[in-house]
Amino acid sequence: MNKKCSFSLFIVGAMVLLVTACPQPAMDDDSVKNSPPSLSVWMNTTVYRVGSSIVFTANANDPERQAVELIWRHTKKPSSSTAVLLTNGNTTELNPDFPGEYTIVCTASDGEEAVMIVKDLIVDVGLFKL
Repeated sequence: MNKKCSFSLFIVGAMVLLVTACPQPAMDDDSVKNSPPSLSVWMNTTVYRVGSSIVFTANANDPERQAVELIWRHTKKPSSSTAVLLTNGNTTELNPDFPGEYTIVCTASDGEEAVMIVKDLIVDVGLFKL
C-alpha cells in the first residue's frame, strides 16, 4: 500500500521540530479479532456426599478487557434430585440430595466468544473420592 505522508518543519527559538503525519490504514471488520475469555473453575472439596455442600468458584478474564458474564447450570442430576444451584457471581453452591451423577457447567462469555468448563461429580451415600 502506498502511503502519502506530510512533513512540517517548525523552528521555535533554538529548536527545530519535524512533524510527520501519515494516514492510518482503514480497519476492516476482518482485521479486528476477538479472543475468547480464559476460564478456570475449582471446587472446595474432592469428597462428595449427600447433604454436603460443594462450592464451585470461577475465575474468568478477557484478553480485550471486555466484561465477562458467567453462567452456571446443571446439565445432569439424579432423576429424584431437587437440588438447585445457589449462584452468587463467580461462585455457585450445590447441595446434593441423592446419590448419583451431577454435572455442573460454567460458561464465560464476553458477548462475542464463549468458553465452558464441565465438572462431573459422582455423589455417594457414604464418602466417595473422585
